[in-house]
Amino acid sequence: MRLSIVERDEWLAPVEGELNYRYDRYKWRLGEIEHFSGSLKDYANAHLYYGVHYDPVKKGWWIREWLPAARQVTVFGDWNDWERLQYPLSRDEWGNWSIFISDFESEVLVKHKSFIKLHIIVADGTRLDRILSYI
Repeated sequence: MRLSIVERDEWLAPVEGELNYRYDRYKWRLGEIEHFSGSLKDYANAHLYYGVHYDPVKKGWWIREWLPAARQVTVFGDWNDWERLQYPLSRDEWGNWSIFISDFESEVLVKHKSFIKLHIIVADGTRLDRILSYI
């Protein structure tokens, strides 16, 4: 089947193979996005889930990051004197890591404009400090 853009513009005939390749890659990637995220809209709105978000109902902070290759993830920052291992995140089956830090935990004073990083340990034991993707 010919792409309609090539049918409408014969000047594109010499590069039709490349256009078909790119269109097939686009369809494959869109299928991957829809399979794992539900829809392109949900994928584009990942910032509403990942990162750092205040939960006014539970009174605390959700911290979430997608790190499928990580073996262990912790969160740290100026609010806990940069102690890397104090707050471990939990991993779900898809590689999403998360933690909820309540306002009522007396030793934690996470607030708006706090400095925050993730400490990541990967399978070979390498340790990395990173800023969250959706910060």
